[in-house]
Amino acid sequence: MAVDPLLCSREELLVLLAGQTVVIEGLEAQVENLRALVVELRRRLDADSSNSSRPPSSDSPFRRPPPKTSAMPPEDDGPARKRGKQRGAAGKNRRQVDNPG
Repeated sequence: MAVDPLLCSREELLVLLAGQTVVIEGLEAQVENLRALVVELRRRLDADSSNSSRPPSSDSPFRRPPPKTSAMPPEDDGPARKRGKQRGAAGKNRRQVDNPG
């Protein structure tokens, strides 16, 4: 039932305000409970075999992990760095002989 605050006495307004305060506190508690529930449900939803003790067969077939990338770039453009030892490192060679045999 809607009450016109302009037609109420001061005491009626204080009672109305106290009632609204109780309702607001109840709603705030309900919002906090729902926020905690959302956090728990998101945690459960995000759980899969990579971050929980669930078996891989319980993973969703629609949520595939991204493919693993290798350390080397694809070979179609050629290697990104030169092969061989680093510059300045001591080399490993055999001595040259006069008569190989």
